[in-house]
Amino acid sequence: MKVKCIRKCTGIGYENFEKGQTRNLKKDIANKLISFGYASEVKGKNTNSNTPNTDETPKANNDSNPSEAGGDSDSSEENDE
Repeated sequence: MKVKCIRKCTGIGYENFEKGQTRNLKKDIANKLISFGYASEVKGKNTNSNTPNTDETPKANNDSNPSEAGGDSDSSEENDE
């Protein structure tokens, strides 16, 4: 069920649900959040109950490779000489 967060909340199945975010949650979880006033149902043509639990907000892109950031292991030998 597609819901929009009204008040920040977190729990199993809706981790770090921030105000203004829209997510597809399991129907029982969505109904509980709605009944407690933490979320509201989003009605529309794309509300498929079989959609997975996804967070539709953009996530930080972590493209950095740790091996590139620290250089290669041979560089420390050059500094010892």
